Amino acid sequence: MAKFNKTQKVLSHLKKYKSITPKDAYDYYGSMRLSGIIYNLKENYNIITDIEEATDKYDNKVRYARYKYKGPIKGDK
Repeated sequence: MAKFNKTQKVLSHLKKYKSITPKDAYDYYGSMRLSGIIYNLKENYNIITDIEEATDKYDNKVRYARYKYKGPIKGDK
């Protein structure tokens, strides 16, 4: 069975669920550098970044990125 690296796991997640957050990447794949993975994936895939706001457990406002998959760049599979 082939072993997937974190980039492949994140790409597979994006294709299946259409979006991912840094917390998702850490919880599911142990990735602490989602932004770096997304940066590399953007060479071949259309991925947009939305900034979302929430409240943490201490009642502080926090902002985080949600990356959304929009498909491969034309000419790629």
